[in-house]
Amino acid sequence: TLALARARSGKDRAAVRALRAALPGAGAGELAGQLLTDRLLRDPLRRLAGTRRPAPSFLYEFGWPSGVPGLGACHALELGFVFDTLDVPESSWLAGPDAPQELADRMHAAWVRFAATGDPGWRAWDGNGPPMVFGGPGRGESVAVGVTPPVLP
Repeated sequence: TLALARARSGKDRAAVRALRAALPGAGAGELAGQLLTDRLLRDPLRRLAGTRRPAPSFLYEFGWPSGVPGLGACHALELGFVFDTLDVPESSWLAGPDAPQELADRMHAAWVRFAATGDPGWRAWDGNGPPMVFGGPGRGESVAVGVTPPVLP
């Protein structure tokens, strides 16, 4: 249930209200999934990336929802975009039909730039603010690559 997910995530009711406002069509299951994703992935990764290191950290979130029903922006979906392999049949297993090549072009260019220069082209993570968000929030909208505010505090 959503109440259990909120309790397990450590988020307060204000965070749930913010999440509902950011995802107005989301059901309880999707909201619970977002809360638990924060607890298990987003929050620990942001803390890790925010620690002092000799080299900068760069965070991103992949938000483009798969064309495969029920997958959403699932784990590993971004790999076909990062490696610019949308034309490989296996990429469609996760992405589904009509994955946007424009998004793959932008993501692949960022990863190549990072490999060559150490800078993917967006602000290094300083422990605050939003990560770089690639794609999303909906398949019917234009593909956006940019920085968006975090859904939860």
